[in-house]
Amino acid sequence: MERTPWDPEGVDVVLDSQGRLHGDAVARLDPGTDLREHYKQLVAARCLDMRLARMGLPMYASFAGEEAPIVSAAALLAPNDWIYPGPRDAAAVLTRGLSVEDCVAQVMGEGPARGRLVPGQLTAPELGVGPVLETVGMQVAVATGHARGQKLGGEGAVTVALCGEGTTTTGLFHESLCIAATADLPLVIVVKSLQWPDTAPAEAGLLGEPVADRAKMLGL
Repeated sequence: MERTPWDPEGVDVVLDSQGRLHGDAVARLDPGTDLREHYKQLVAARCLDMRLARMGLPMYASFAGEEAPIVSAAALLAPNDWIYPGPRDAAAVLTRGLSVEDCVAQVMGEGPARGRLVPGQLTAPELGVGPVLETVGMQVAVATGHARGQKLGGEGAVTVALCGEGTTTTGLFHESLCIAATADLPLVIVVKSLQWPDTAPAEAGLLGEPVADRAKMLGL
């Protein structure tokens, strides 16, 4: 991967233009990392997304190009951890173990969530995947509450919330981070940058500071 003008600061590029690991990237990898299996998960997510996107379903939001952070976040979780995806994070459910058939059924409005979720939005509570919520940033707030319950219950587990950089400009995001910082919650928020906004970089959304600084201002 080559650097672009849209790359956030402080990011290490570990792939060259041909997709090969370079520098000390190999030495920094966890010895237990199965790169082939991880790549299979990325390809599976892309294939599922392509098939669903080609159907032209009005209720399905494609995640093409965002597979890496979604799949990586879901793949790192332990069985008792939870993840709350956003509307464009269907890959998380697939990575956590929901079958392709069940994914497609939920997107079409069938399956156990029928009548309880908007078609196109996936969930798998038996696999630690919370429901996709329509309100921007609501998954971060719900994940914060879930993390609070985990801490009170002494579960030793963590909760992950996925969102886009636009969510960092909402009140829900900042309120959730304040609670997480105050209560020292086992919460991880993964903010994805779309990299190619229509006009200005994502960092221009709020007084021009980098997205990461919005968390630093809260002491995180």
